[in-house]
Amino acid sequence: MKHGFKITRIAHLTLCLVALLTTATTAVGSPQKPDWKRHYTTAQSLFESENWAAAVVEIKKARATVPAFEEGVNQRLLYMEAVCGVHTGSRDALDALQLLLDRHPNSIYNNDVRFYIGTLLYNQGKYTDALQNLLAVNPFELSSDNAEEYYFKTGHACFETGDYKEARSWLGLVPEKSIYQPHAQYYLGYIDYTEGNYKSAGERFSSLAKVNPYAKIIPLY
Repeated sequence: MKHGFKITRIAHLTLCLVALLTTATTAVGSPQKPDWKRHYTTAQSLFESENWAAAVVEIKKARATVPAFEEGVNQRLLYMEAVCGVHTGSRDALDALQLLLDRHPNSIYNNDVRFYIGTLLYNQGKYTDALQNLLAVNPFELSSDNAEEYYFKTGHACFETGDYKEARSWLGLVPEKSIYQPHAQYYLGYIDYTEGNYKSAGERFSSLAKVNPYAKIIPLY
């Protein structure tokens, strides 16, 4: 009787050992992602879907744990956090962009970074400073939406600094169906008017006769 009990007990212990070994082997064979990778993947997804506020939360979690030797990942996280700051209206957005530019002068993100720095300075009415960055941007490497914004704001910044010739060139590149097209037409019409091209100015202003906010001021010309 005792002999049978010992055999049963040994068999039970053997089964437990096999179960433990199986669990350990499975764990080794299917390692979990480190925390920073999970947060990084989630941040990327949220960033690409333009869920800026939620993306920032995951970006910060990833940045807190990502190893220093993952230089490409760290750079990408800095870039995404700065861009999110632009879209969420963060007061630190300009500093974050400038930090990225200073820390990584040859970054693949620098074209976009200069675009965002330029547009932020433009929004602050600092047209000369804005142009220093905007004119260093290659618009053909921007997204279509950013390129439209780029053409208008570069052209308008030139207008505000008195360079009507350059303003005309840039404003003329704003696509016909762009949300910036009415604004471009107004400033092009204004340039035509000041240069005595009244027919061209009249045609541009007429196209804005029913477009806000220009409908009220067009009759003045």
